[in-house]
Amino acid sequence: MKPCSICINSDILCSGCQKKVEIGLISKTDVEVSRALAKTVNVRTDFVRATEHKNQLIIVCEKKDAKLIIGRGGKNVREASKILGKDVRVVEKSDEKKMLEDLLGTPVIGINIVYPDEIRRIRIDKRFRKLRADSVLLEKIMDSKYEIIFE
Repeated sequence: MKPCSICINSDILCSGCQKKVEIGLISKTDVEVSRALAKTVNVRTDFVRATEHKNQLIIVCEKKDAKLIIGRGGKNVREASKILGKDVRVVEKSDEKKMLEDLLGTPVIGINIVYPDEIRRIRIDKRFRKLRADSVLLEKIMDSKYEIIFE
């Protein structure tokens, strides 16, 4: 659920979108990203979620919208990055393992669920110690608790 087209094209939010922000259906980051994408992408695109972490902004979108958001040669992402003042990354929404590999930038050996807390343990080869994301970012995007283990 994203802001309406009126709110995307103006600097203020209508009462309906303001109420959605207060309730938590839409985050302020979602509003900022929607406005930045409206300025860079000529076609109306939609995304699932936008999350800020440190000086990074990760946009999770459907596969069909990823090409439009990224643009030819990454042009749209660069422009959005300039507007937002943060590094922007686009991740396609897919199965859990593929999304984790895209976010971490490394192959995942496996994912185990540890009960009773239902923590998802991500197993990664010890050769790939340098990761693009940490467990805090994964928890924000995937809505689950994660633990990274090197084997």
